[in-house]
This record gives sequence, C-alpha cells and structure tokens, in this order.
Amino acid sequence: MYFCGWNDHTRDHRRARNFDKTEFYFGKKVADYCREHNISSLWTDNPRNEINPNNPEE
Repeated sequence: MYFCGWNDHTRDHRRARNFDKTEFYFGKKVADYCREHNISSLWTDNPRNEINPNNPEE
C-alpha cells in the first residue's frame, strides 16, 4: 500500500473511518487529529500515485 493523500470528509459530509491504518503508519497523534476532524487517509496499490505524506495539522 502507498499513501496518496488526505480526504477531508467535512467537505463531502461523509464519515471518516478505518483509523487503524492511519494510526499504524502515522502514529496516534495524527490518527487522533483525523478522528477529531473527520479526515481519512487515502491509499493506493500503485506506486506511481504515492505522495510524500504531510501531517493534516499543517
């Protein structure tokens, strides 16, 4: 799996989920921020789509 971005669900009014993967790869602090702000991490199996992850707080 390759990280390919953040999905801010406050824009589409859906509920973020699957925070376990976010916590595993980015740590508890980032996962807790995502939980509080309804943000999910996006993943792909294509290495060409991988991006350099940035903390959603920034």
